[in-house]
Amino acid sequence: MPRQKALMVFVLFTAVSALVGCSHRSAVIPELLMREVDWTVTDGALMNAPQHYIGRVVILGGQVLKKDYSSDRTMIQVLQLPLNESKRPISTLRESQGLFVAIDRSTGPLAKLSPGAVVTIVGQVVQADRQGGSAVSGTAPRLHVKHLHVWHSTLEEEGRLSRQISAAKGRRV
Repeated sequence: MPRQKALMVFVLFTAVSALVGCSHRSAVIPELLMREVDWTVTDGALMNAPQHYIGRVVILGGQVLKKDYSSDRTMIQVLQLPLNESKRPISTLRESQGLFVAIDRSTGPLAKLSPGAVVTIVGQVVQADRQGGSAVSGTAPRLHVKHLHVWHSTLEEEGRLSRQISAAKGRRV
């Protein structure tokens, strides 16, 4: 009897863990949008020649640098960063491909963002912007936002936590 109870607890734990894992992934990018994404477009290709991908739906992420809004739209400038398996930007600034611009025609989620926020965006490429007078020259993709996920910790907080964990591991011998 105790063995059956242990097996039942294990099965229940596994089922709940699977449901929580699935719901976490779907919270980042809705399943319907995942089907729209053109998975053949790489970050590097898009960032180097955005004009070739106009009309395609892509996933990009990074850190918000600047926000500009008016009565009919909100626009953010984002430093692109590579995404991990969970589609969360990782703080590898050296691997950034440059800047991209995200636009929302509502006064919704983008309007609430602050510089430093870490985001993952599903968007449709609508045009390429010239990047003049910035540290990054060339063209930047401009995306019409279809979905926005804001990560709760900033890259700075994540880096600080990572350094604290590394330091703690170093002390354990």
